[in-house]
Amino acid sequence: MISLKKKIKHPILLIIVSAFIAIPIIFVLLAVWYMRIQTYDVEIPQDIGGKLVCKVQYGCDQFGCDSLIEYNFVDSKGETTRIGYGKFEREDWDRNIQIQKVQNRLLLKTETMESTIAVIFIGDINGTKWTEYEFSPDKFAANQLWQASGIKYLPNTSPFSSTISEIKENGEIDLIYEFRTTQGNMDTDKRLLVYKINSDGVPSLAEIKDV
Repeated sequence: MISLKKKIKHPILLIIVSAFIAIPIIFVLLAVWYMRIQTYDVEIPQDIGGKLVCKVQYGCDQFGCDSLIEYNFVDSKGETTRIGYGKFEREDWDRNIQIQKVQNRLLLKTETMESTIAVIFIGDINGTKWTEYEFSPDKFAANQLWQASGIKYLPNTSPFSSTISEIKENGEIDLIYEFRTTQGNMDTDKRLLVYKINSDGVPSLAEIKDV
């Protein structure tokens, strides 16, 4: 006869074995759920006419969540032109982003690289051709006006960020650039960089101001 003690041990052993099998499966299912990618479209009516169609991929991994957005401009005639991509390190990106008409060009600002670098798309007045310009630290470092300023900074050293604060009707682009100043500590400083769009449609650094 099987003793009462053995009858008790068998269910306990079964529970332990089942737990060892179930726990990894649960973790895998949770990881798959957490890292899933959601895709959806957002249509934003534009003040200049037409609409901006944003094709969004939102997903998370062990490092965080971000929204990758493909911008498409649909003009009043229904013709579609792909502008380019932006990336936001969050889900709640601006659902009312507007293309701005500045002089004889169209401008769309966005973000990229974990929301630390500002990007602007510059299009012709009809919105049929777009060019991407990235406000990155290597561009600042190569600029003659920045080099002549004598500002103490560590290029391409975190933390750093560039943010477009305003696009003015006269074509000026105000950009806040935060940069690292010391190697040992995490000290940072900021400057207001004023850009002007030249005749070729390229933003050119015109002035550096204290913030």
